[in-house]
Amino acid sequence: MSQVLEHLEDPNGTFRRILSSCNALGIERAILVVPGMKGFRSDGTHKIFIDEEYLTEHSLWRVLTYSVTKKEYFPFPCSWAGRHFTHNELRATYDRERRTCS
Repeated sequence: MSQVLEHLEDPNGTFRRILSSCNALGIERAILVVPGMKGFRSDGTHKIFIDEEYLTEHSLWRVLTYSVTKKEYFPFPCSWAGRHFTHNELRATYDRERRTCS
């Protein structure tokens, strides 16, 4: 899901519903991509800024059977770059937890 959640009124609820659907469909991986602050401010249709703090406040590091297994910034590998460059983004990879049989 690239550059979508920040346009929505309820990104938290929407993302949870998407992961719930992914889980029901057996999808193993979901990738969330959101802009840094400068990119967020560059588009008047953006409603809610989503960053690591937002993910923490809304308990979105782990949702249902998915958890973040990789977090990175691109193209510059640090969060502060998003305050200075329009096209620096946060990418969070959510992998479904594997169930083991006993």
